[in-house]
Amino acid sequence: MTSPKITVLCTVYNGIKYFDRAIPSILSQTYENFEFLIINDGSDDGTLEKLLEIEDPRVKIIDAGRLGRIKAMNFGISLVKTELIAVQDFDDVSFPDRLKIQSDFMMKNSEVVWCGGAYINKNESRNETYTVNLPLVHNQIVNHMAHSIPFAHTLIMFRKSAVQSVGLYEDISDSLEDFRLALRLVQNGFKLGNVKDVLGVHHAHSESFWNSTIKYKNRQNSIRKLQFEAIKTLDIPKWKVIYPIGRLFYHKFPDKLKKIIRTKIVGVNES
Repeated sequence: MTSPKITVLCTVYNGIKYFDRAIPSILSQTYENFEFLIINDGSDDGTLEKLLEIEDPRVKIIDAGRLGRIKAMNFGISLVKTELIAVQDFDDVSFPDRLKIQSDFMMKNSEVVWCGGAYINKNESRNETYTVNLPLVHNQIVNHMAHSIPFAHTLIMFRKSAVQSVGLYEDISDSLEDFRLALRLVQNGFKLGNVKDVLGVHHAHSESFWNSTIKYKNRQNSIRKLQFEAIKTLDIPKWKVIYPIGRLFYHKFPDKLKKIIRTKIVGVNES
């Protein structure tokens, strides 16, 4: 087999419910010259045993013990031999042309080190499904950081050398490791890009009211701090501080009002 040009990196902890998502979607890609590296992050629900049943030679399973999501990602990056790495969450889906579209883009745009794309968002807590269209070029993406995250991590492709040069993912448990890493890349002079194509489906799972409410408030606070940092350190108009300030109250708004704010005021393109 020809040496892989891309590594698809996936971590999983107790993902037995989601074997019908990431794995079949990656193994059915139209671009076939890749390695699918799956880091089992200490699963105890039968996930590892089922992973070991996969016979496709492109799949490599590493049983890492319980590291936690971010440490598992960084460990996976240390094992990757290709320059291009495609992130894939175990409970999400990549459409068949995803790897081809992103690898073509990265080959044609050598200055870009971090590439995302449009995606379908399935939000179980809000019972909403819609397409999120994102800014495409670097300056637009940077400006977008002032009010929302301009990519879905599960559909990112990046250059290993660039990510290693800024220190990999920071081990902070607020599910914003992707935003922090992208911000650090920009702060160090690297370019970001997005493709216009819809690359896959991202699932936002519902949780108990207590857990979801506490996590949501904490996440909003963490996003707000990162937005302030982006506005302070990047070439973003200072008046855009109104967006992170607005996050102090955003969690109190009803879902219909949040949608109006996202689409009409912030400018998130949902269709």
